[in-house]
Amino acid sequence: MKISNHPSITRLVAAIAAALTICHAARADIPVSGRPVPEMTAFDDLMTDFMDERGIEAGLLGIMKDGEIVYLRGFGWLIAPVNITFPPIDIPGVEMTENALVRLASVTKPVTAAATHRVLADYDEFDLDSLAFSFEDGDGGVLPVNPTGGDPADERVRDITIRHLMHHRGGWDRSQDDVPDWTYRECHIAADLDVDSPPGREVTLNWILGEQPLQFNLGGGPAYSNIGYLALGLLVEHLSGQNLVTYVRQNVLTPSMHVPWRDIRRGRTFRDDAFVREPFYRHGSGSSAFECGSSVSNAAYGAWDHEARVGQGGMIATSAAMLTLAKHYHIGRGHFSYGANTGKPRDEVPLGWQNQIHGGVLRGSNTILYQRTDDINVFVFFNERDYVVIPATNPGDDDTEIIYAEWMRGEVHDLINAGGFDWPETTSDGLWVRPESTDSGGTFFRGGYHYPINGIDDLLGYAGWGSKVRLAPRGGNRDFDWTGEISSRMVIDAPEGTVFIGR
Repeated sequence: MKISNHPSITRLVAAIAAALTICHAARADIPVSGRPVPEMTAFDDLMTDFMDERGIEAGLLGIMKDGEIVYLRGFGWLIAPVNITFPPIDIPGVEMTENALVRLASVTKPVTAAATHRVLADYDEFDLDSLAFSFEDGDGGVLPVNPTGGDPADERVRDITIRHLMHHRGGWDRSQDDVPDWTYRECHIAADLDVDSPPGREVTLNWILGEQPLQFNLGGGPAYSNIGYLALGLLVEHLSGQNLVTYVRQNVLTPSMHVPWRDIRRGRTFRDDAFVREPFYRHGSGSSAFECGSSVSNAAYGAWDHEARVGQGGMIATSAAMLTLAKHYHIGRGHFSYGANTGKPRDEVPLGWQNQIHGGVLRGSNTILYQRTDDINVFVFFNERDYVVIPATNPGDDDTEIIYAEWMRGEVHDLINAGGFDWPETTSDGLWVRPESTDSGGTFFRGGYHYPINGIDDLLGYAGWGSKVRLAPRGGNRDFDWTGEISSRMVIDAPEGTVFIGR
């Protein structure tokens, strides 16, 4: 079989992660991973300069043009190198691969919105204007709920529709005084109910419905609310009979779109449970949601129940998966899921004249997914939640703060608009494989361009149906013998030479 150009870990020892909290190396030399794109080195410089100036440890930048991922790069460290002066210990770092999975934060929401549209299409009796909640049999609602105390605290919630939830018009407004984001008040809710913290999604939603009033009439606003997407995630699971991520893998971001199942997952709360291709999230201390009254040294790990946020902000995914989402679905408007078409397939509803943006912020993570009307999509991630501060120009005015990922989106936008570079004809996504290698597994078994999978046998044990496989032998054109069976449907090419298999 001839394959040529086509147009189209093991876990590291826990000691390294522990040492990271003690000391990590200076980050002046920021490694860059992913297939080099000579035409777009200005984007490399943009990211490395920004991260170097601010001491950012890990970042991702992905760019899709005309439906093809032409730029996919990782910056910095998946796990930073460690230097301990006494006793003298040097532990090498693990570079941030371009196919790392990262916490999406609220960029999860357009995924959940797309899943909601898909699952409703399978039910003739339900649509966006159906009542979201069912308080008793036969009331026409979709998601069965049981408010704390038996009755809702605000009778208006009986009339909340799925559309209200999706477009942040369900009456909840966390921006008002003395109205917190109740999805992050696990200890308060658990104490009120005398249950263990965190209480979980269903208990949290029932408590909110039974104990908290709405802040505005249905259809008003919009006011950004995690509660609506907490409910939508549960609603998709109720109608589909599957957990949300499984449903997304099979119906929203599918193998037929070349999104293998490994590229989107439910994130985990604690570092010890993190996926092997997931970076370290860096933040200061915070209150624990698991041992109420105590604190955690890094709020990114334990200040909230991350698994419970699967519908509102708890998924992890690759840059490639998010760019594919933007290729196929509307992602929202005005940095949030306010747009009337959020989550709708683009082949049913054209994108229109307005660029769409959805951002996400968690302690230790911030993301931006940007969908341009010229068929260019951009994804940005950094592993720190911080802001670029623009000093006020007039005395008495407040300084302007822009979250890191949004700042970078603006810089990328300006660089694209300025031109001065040629768009590449090559693509950068996929699982990279050294087909001639016989080394099995290993620490860097991640499929990135600089850390490819070793050999076809290891590939078949790792890749799922729909994977895009890029054979990249050392030294260019190569012949090698391999005997076996490829039973999963996948795209295979050799973008940097010609490979002959079994000749």
